[in-house]
Amino acid sequence: MGFASARLLPDLQIAIATLYSLPLPQDVTQYADQSQAHDFLQHIQSRNVRRKIHSLQQRHRDQTIKQQPTSTTNQRQTIALPREDETTVRMGSSWLPCLILLCQLDGSGRPCLAATPTERLFAAQTLLHRLRRIKIVEAIDLDVELDHDLEESQALYFYESMDHAVNLLSAYKNLMERMNPFVAMVLSPYLANVSSVEDEERTKAELTLLTLGAIAFLIASDPQANDQMMPLLSTIGHSMAVVALRIRYTPSSVDAPQGPSSPPIVTLIEQALSAAWNTAPSVSLPQNHEVMCVTLNIAFGAIPDALLGSPGGARGRLSMDPRCIQAATHELITGLRTLWESLKRHEVIHSHWTLRTMERWAKFVPLDHDLVTATVPLVREYAIMDGPHGKDAFEYLIAIFESGSWTVDQVLATSMGLTDEKRTNQSGRKRQSSRSKKRQKELVDSRTTDTAVVHAENEVQQRGQSACLVAMQVWNVLRDSAERALTQAKNERIQVEGEGPIGCIATCANACLPHLLRHPAQPNAQELFAQISGVVQNVCASDNKAVRGLVFESLFTLHATMLNLVREEKFTDPSLESLMVDHFYHCSMNLAVRCGYPDSYFVNLAASSDEEIEVERNDVRDVVRAIACSEEGGSTSEVITLHRPLETSLKILSKLLHACVDAVNTALSQRLLPSEAIVHAFSALAKPLNHVAKANASNSSCELCILAMKFLISVTGALLKAFEDKKPILLLLPICRTASIAMASVTPMLSSLVQNYCDNRLVLGAVRETLDVCIRGSIVSVAELPELASASELHHAQYDIRGTMRGPGGEDHVGCLVLMRFVDESEALSKVVIDVARPYLSQLCDLYQHLKSIESNRERGVHHGRGVAPKSRRILLSVLCHLETLSRGQGGASTMLLDIFDRTIETIVNMNGHVSSGETKFYFLCEATLDIAAFSSTLIRSLFEPDDDVSKNSRCLEMLADACVKGYRMINPDPPSPEIYQ
Repeated sequence: MGFASARLLPDLQIAIATLYSLPLPQDVTQYADQSQAHDFLQHIQSRNVRRKIHSLQQRHRDQTIKQQPTSTTNQRQTIALPREDETTVRMGSSWLPCLILLCQLDGSGRPCLAATPTERLFAAQTLLHRLRRIKIVEAIDLDVELDHDLEESQALYFYESMDHAVNLLSAYKNLMERMNPFVAMVLSPYLANVSSVEDEERTKAELTLLTLGAIAFLIASDPQANDQMMPLLSTIGHSMAVVALRIRYTPSSVDAPQGPSSPPIVTLIEQALSAAWNTAPSVSLPQNHEVMCVTLNIAFGAIPDALLGSPGGARGRLSMDPRCIQAATHELITGLRTLWESLKRHEVIHSHWTLRTMERWAKFVPLDHDLVTATVPLVREYAIMDGPHGKDAFEYLIAIFESGSWTVDQVLATSMGLTDEKRTNQSGRKRQSSRSKKRQKELVDSRTTDTAVVHAENEVQQRGQSACLVAMQVWNVLRDSAERALTQAKNERIQVEGEGPIGCIATCANACLPHLLRHPAQPNAQELFAQISGVVQNVCASDNKAVRGLVFESLFTLHATMLNLVREEKFTDPSLESLMVDHFYHCSMNLAVRCGYPDSYFVNLAASSDEEIEVERNDVRDVVRAIACSEEGGSTSEVITLHRPLETSLKILSKLLHACVDAVNTALSQRLLPSEAIVHAFSALAKPLNHVAKANASNSSCELCILAMKFLISVTGALLKAFEDKKPILLLLPICRTASIAMASVTPMLSSLVQNYCDNRLVLGAVRETLDVCIRGSIVSVAELPELASASELHHAQYDIRGTMRGPGGEDHVGCLVLMRFVDESEALSKVVIDVARPYLSQLCDLYQHLKSIESNRERGVHHGRGVAPKSRRILLSVLCHLETLSRGQGGASTMLLDIFDRTIETIVNMNGHVSSGETKFYFLCEATLDIAAFSSTLIRSLFEPDDDVSKNSRCLEMLADACVKGYRMINPDPPSPEIYQ
């Protein structure tokens, strides 16, 4: 065996040049086809000639067996099926051309690589892809480097003996002497006897590890090397990690009683790089400690990611025996001391590169307390720096804190070598499907033992303790950095990075606060909780919405932890409970106050809504609702809700509710309208309040509901006074809209109170007063505030224009929706609404007529400017009909509703005489028909009762039937489209 060159190298260079617009190699004048180049590069990464030859040999053996009869009696004779024409096995190594691109010098006498950076990066990615996806003996396919192809008959005997590997070592060394003398000198002491496939695989792996280590050292030694070389060095480091992993862990070594005979993975990589370091003076390369520091840390940092990181890109999924992965994972967890000792031996533990390495390990394995303490001085040194070194310190801290928030399920999955979707999801990569998650969970459950669960629980506790330990030791630096970042973040133009000090505080809270809640006996638990909570509250009070958004997850996580502890009856520390209640209260109120609309937001009512503001407002509603509830995410489903609200949740809810009431009372005492942001925060408490009302728990719970109703009465009363004083629409619209949303949101609470406190006069009196004020407020808002100040933008935007009386993303006037919710929520509430609304029924009918008149005076298809859209008007009509039906005609609106119904019929009957245009006629016919559909079924049924042929009802039905026939004829003479049948 000898390697004069690589057979596929010219084609590889042309394909890379074609796809990446590089200069063509010498003697080549034309680029290849783009599609062919793409297919060729993919083929290079995945082709496996050795496996193909073995497949041919196995097929030949199978056919030979079929041709041999097993018995000569009473057996149907079989013959070999006709075989295809003999095919050719295309030879040529995929590994060798990539290796040449990666290490060949330019012949200038200096250690300069010949290939372009793009070629070298693609070559390194291809090597990594093959190492991850294919066994070493097949991935490093040097044995198939022939200058001619094999016929199938020749291929059958290609691997009959070990002849293909006899001269492997000498041929490889000779090639390196021509391509790269430095690599050749690194390899020169290496000796091996290749007499079996196992020897071949190990020899290939060890040669590759030494070669990659030498190449990495050579690249890092280049004085002109810069950050652009980091992707190349990182890819080589990952390849070294995979090779070392495959050397140490094989199915046979895992099964051996004494375990693997090879050194640990860290030691294997260290030995390869040390060989390059020791050889450097022989080729006039300086033994630069910085070079050794870079190469060691890049290679060491790649180890956990190569084993446990997310597959993707050129890396592909790690194809390896699960037992080997589990054994390697255990080595990572227990091998941190080996890593640290190796870094100390080479005197590189005081470099920022060490922080990068430890950050990559902390993402996957728990750091012990001694190692955390040893790295804290580095964090303190670099965290106060601006630029990339400071970023390294915060990324290391974030990795520790994120590790501290792991769950038992995550630890179990990682110990089995399964990728955790949440931690390693890559942008642009398809998310794990629900079915895939289910299969993964089933796989984890099938491999999980009681012992494994205990180990996982201990590891989770260790991760949390490490997070709290590092937080205490670097707290002063972290707090000061966060305060400086908060000051800088007041400028909205500054882009806030999640990997900076503020993001670090958020991840710290997400890990440490739940851990301290679970382990209140930990030293300085209350002090650390209070310190972290104080800074998080300041983050929530930031004027920068990007900053505020960083802490949402930590609030949800802490709340879920509290609920789990209460369910398990492990939440007994009153001091921490008090701190936690204050934490939730201050954080949520700070978020709620800061997410109000800017002062000049409603100056231009026709402007599009700011989607970032609306999204944040929705997020803040979710946060406030969740932390005031006794279920995760703010759910009040009867299936999962506890029998009664938690005392802790009631304390949080009480503080939030009292804060809202106090804010409104303060505004009213100063003769100001209540803050829209406060009303918005109150609306988020609707579900927790309904939970309280449904539970019928205690007098204190009842008092909370009464307090909520007083809040609504105060806000709505202030709005009614503002309408009387003719306040400008710019001032009234936002708070009136939000107040209407709040009224509709508390309807379930009102219904629960009516059902559960039917004998409590105080509660029922408050419900009646609330309904009375809210109905009056809804009537005024519908009459005075247009549903749309300008044309709607919902057809091309998620949120409508600013001048709208609709809920965010909604399509109906919220004042009409309040009335609909009051009437439709429950039969018990409807009965109360009928009594309360009876004095207003005639006023509601007049309002309907007024809205209909405004609509008639607008141009066809125009629904903005004044009044409401037709759909909202019909909601009001259906509410009137429903109220009158429930009152059995005693509401006093029957005559007016019948008059409205007759006018609608007359509109249809008189259509021919008043409308000339066909399209206009059909438009008004459709509108009138939809109006009829909003009436009660009793009135609609009267249309079809027997009558004389000249009555209005008969002519109305004739008009509608005729319109249906003509309408279908007007659509298109072609066969009807599927949409018509929808």
